[in-house]
Amino acid sequence: MHVKFSLPHRTVFDGEVSTVTIPAQSGDLGVCARHVPTIAQLRPGIIDLDDKKMFVAGGYAFVHPDSTTDICAIEAAELDDIDGDLVAKQLAEAEAQLTVVAGKDEMEEAIARIKVDALYAIQSSLK
Repeated sequence: MHVKFSLPHRTVFDGEVSTVTIPAQSGDLGVCARHVPTIAQLRPGIIDLDDKKMFVAGGYAFVHPDSTTDICAIEAAELDDIDGDLVAKQLAEAEAQLTVVAGKDEMEEAIARIKVDALYAIQSSLK
């Protein structure tokens, strides 16, 4: 099955795989040959291309009638490139910031909540 995984500034993967696991909003989606055509919005999580695992914060996946799959994301990082200790530190700082702004400023609270959610998703992916 052919998969093309693209970011705005580069193609991450363009080749054949036996399966790809995609973190869709509705739950993890396993795609293999002869999969039903699908459009899925991605949630923060891991894209597993056989042995290559990448963290994405979001995006879209398109499974075409011939089973080719296109994955489009704003940014992605290989799991091996993510520093778990740094993520834990940044998560603690973001949670502290959320506590400070909660109930005071809606925009600042929304920004802090997005940071917490994204860092939590990254941390959970590393386990």
